[in-house]
Amino acid sequence: VSRSGELKKTLLSLFCAASVLAQLGVCLAQYVLLRRIDLYTDFPKEIGIQRAVSAVTAFTDISIACVLAYLLHTSRSGLKRSDSVINRLILYSFGSGLATGVLAIAALTLTLVSPKTFVYLLLDLLIPKGESFWGLLKLGTDRLFIVCVNSMLALFVLFASLPEKEETDGNH
Repeated sequence: VSRSGELKKTLLSLFCAASVLAQLGVCLAQYVLLRRIDLYTDFPKEIGIQRAVSAVTAFTDISIACVLAYLLHTSRSGLKRSDSVINRLILYSFGSGLATGVLAIAALTLTLVSPKTFVYLLLDLLIPKGESFWGLLKLGTDRLFIVCVNSMLALFVLFASLPEKEETDGNH
């Protein structure tokens, strides 16, 4: 492998690492901002950080998938058996990265279109399961449906545990 090839692989790996660190940064910022929220009705006030998290997540997941597919492709040996395994790894990494990236893009779109419906939170709950979705899509939609129902129930439990805003009569 040439020296420039190794440099290219190193730079691509550093690019992915920087993207992951950016994602960690916006997720930590989101955590800090959302810790201040007492009522679920206040959640839309922090929609900007939610949009940033969705955008960075989509960028990171798709970037990692593309870089991993490229790095695997360039590591082919020419042997039929090992190339077959590499092809499967490329397909899996690209598919799972695109699955999580598409979920993040959909969440970002929903924060822009209807930020007060909280539907985007369902997609945010599904993003970590995006890699599993890729495998579940191969197995059938019945298991995918079960994962979606479980995620919706988790979202319901989250909002049911938050207190509602108390009505004020204006005298206080």
